[in-house]
Amino acid sequence: MMKKMLLLMLCVCFALTMQAQDTQWRENDLAQRQQLLRMGDFSKKFWSTTISWHDGENGYIMEPVNANATKVLLTRIPMSEDKKQEAMTIKVKGEKATCKGKYVTHETLGTWDMLVFRDGKGNILDVLLRVDNSQEAIAEGIERDEEVAEGVYDGVDGRFGFVSVRPLTRGLLKHFAKEDLRLMQWEVYARHGAAIPDPRYWNYFDDQPWYQKTGTDKVRFTDVELFNFSLIQSVEAGR
Repeated sequence: MMKKMLLLMLCVCFALTMQAQDTQWRENDLAQRQQLLRMGDFSKKFWSTTISWHDGENGYIMEPVNANATKVLLTRIPMSEDKKQEAMTIKVKGEKATCKGKYVTHETLGTWDMLVFRDGKGNILDVLLRVDNSQEAIAEGIERDEEVAEGVYDGVDGRFGFVSVRPLTRGLLKHFAKEDLRLMQWEVYARHGAAIPDPRYWNYFDDQPWYQKTGTDKVRFTDVELFNFSLIQSVEAGR
């Protein structure tokens, strides 16, 4: 009887160990796949698919030109009637896609699906957010960006809480002055309780009731925040 109970306990322990290892493997596998997708999806299936996007200001339609999907047409569709459509070609070769001198990658952040344009150093120059394939969906996506620019994110401290919540677009950032773009970045530091690097903003943040300074210089920014920093700095440099 004792041997049977001991054998049963060993079986249960083995099963639990295997389950834990399987769970850990799945989590590691998911993390690796998410990291690969953030680095860029260059699969033929993706580039062979007709997809709609928006940049907070204009709509875009992406569709393959040839069967091998080595050339993809990206057509910008302005929401304003006084602007004309513009067609651009994305050239896909192996694990590299380029468009008008910019590197193009398909990336994700959480539930956000994006087409990202970068320079040779990896800095983000432009971001397109995926929407359903319809004119209405494109218009709704642009409208949401406009609403974000006008409102405040509940539960997130500061004027620009959306910087810590979702990927930004150039169309969204066009609603803000250059001074706001700098404040957006320091506000992220403040939400983490970090010291503000720019002394010109010390008094401003000291007056914010939500700012709880921890004195640390080491900040663990989220993927969304790091992503948005790159785009904000690119837009700021162009002003």
